[in-house]
Amino acid sequence: MKLGKALEDKISALLKNSEYEVSQNVIVKDGRRKYEVDILARKGNKSLIIECKDHKYLSPKEQQIILAQLKKKGNLIAPNTEKIFVIVERGTEVKQVEENAFLIGKERFRDFINNI
Repeated sequence: MKLGKALEDKISALLKNSEYEVSQNVIVKDGRRKYEVDILARKGNKSLIIECKDHKYLSPKEQQIILAQLKKKGNLIAPNTEKIFVIVERGTEVKQVEENAFLIGKERFRDFINNI
């Protein structure tokens, strides 16, 4: 099993245990273009749009590129909900990158979802 897929499965399981409705590898279409969202998790009027990266460190530039992509995908897939954009990586930090956008180390993800 690929490491990225294992991370997606682990994060999905944590979300399901916290009563989120979870879909993995969701395809979003925008005209002729197709995009993939690693994980879409919903609970009430809240949608978590999650990208899992099997990296220990993402540079600020990489974070901004990934967040811009996540926002575009999120606005297509969950237009009428409160959206929280999350990048999950192998690190251990929890960092708010911008409003409603977070960089979360996989070991801290359970604490994060219990507090949002």
